[in-house]
Amino acid sequence: SEDDAFLLYATLRSGQHCKFVTRDFLRDHKASLSDSLTRHLFRKWQRGHQIEFSPSADGKHINFTPAFRYDCVVQTTGDTWHIPYKDSFEEKYSYRAPRKWLCIQQQRRRM
Repeated sequence: SEDDAFLLYATLRSGQHCKFVTRDFLRDHKASLSDSLTRHLFRKWQRGHQIEFSPSADGKHINFTPAFRYDCVVQTTGDTWHIPYKDSFEEKYSYRAPRKWLCIQQQRRRM
């Protein structure tokens, strides 16, 4: 929409900890970025700053889903892996990432 550019500018100008609320997926803005690295960085920034909202089941309230406080990629520490996943299929939107994690730890062999 017409106000997306202002929303993005205001969020960026307000500092690293500023968040924004919108239902817009900002696809047009991502598509206009010049290269895949810039689009990747934008999506990563978007996941960390965009707050999603949706009406409650009874329609009387609004539910907010906070932005990620971590990068949603496979992470490892020593012999442990943390893997983000979804347990049901849903249409994927570029800034939506899984909110569940599978933790796997390698067992050490005894000799």
